[in-house]
Amino acid sequence: MKTFKSFITQGIGVVAVIALVCSSYPAKVQAKEREKTKQAHKASMMAGEPLEMGGVVKSVDTKANKLVVERKMKNKVEDMTFTVNNDTQIKSGDKSLALKDIKAGDKVGVEYNKQGNQMVATEILVGVLRQQGVVQTIDTQANRLILNAQGQTMTFTLAPDIKIMHGKTPGAITDIKPGDKVRVLYTEDTNQNIANGIVTQ
Repeated sequence: MKTFKSFITQGIGVVAVIALVCSSYPAKVQAKEREKTKQAHKASMMAGEPLEMGGVVKSVDTKANKLVVERKMKNKVEDMTFTVNNDTQIKSGDKSLALKDIKAGDKVGVEYNKQGNQMVATEILVGVLRQQGVVQTIDTQANRLILNAQGQTMTFTLAPDIKIMHGKTPGAITDIKPGDKVRVLYTEDTNQNIANGIVTQ
């Protein structure tokens, strides 16, 4: 027959095991969610879904059809090399350009696909930066948009004549809500990002 002391001891042991399992559960769930997100991002790249970035042109190689763009991250600066082919659309406003028209120092927005070890540019907008991400907050009274872009937070000032598009359908700034996945077209002016257009995705 079990004594009261042994019963208590066993009970404490069971409680300790339950507590250990419960405490490790959130960490396991978080790890699982991180892996799920990682796999989803990997799948989207393999599926050929376009990615976007904005930066400053570092160099142009018209013979090799390569464009190197310097991108400022939160704590670092990285160079991204893009392959340009006959299908790549290069524009400045409504004007079509060629790769030779792009110069070092130009600010560009690049839409691209990852194909193997290459990043192939599908569209390059000269003079306009672009960034995709998820809307964190939007304040139409203060004309401010905060975007979660690939792990970093970016703040934009909304231009008075900002254009909103839902695919090819025009919209209004009031349509944009926190949690929306968007593409922001913007320019840099006196250390602030001016959003000239937002496209929902």
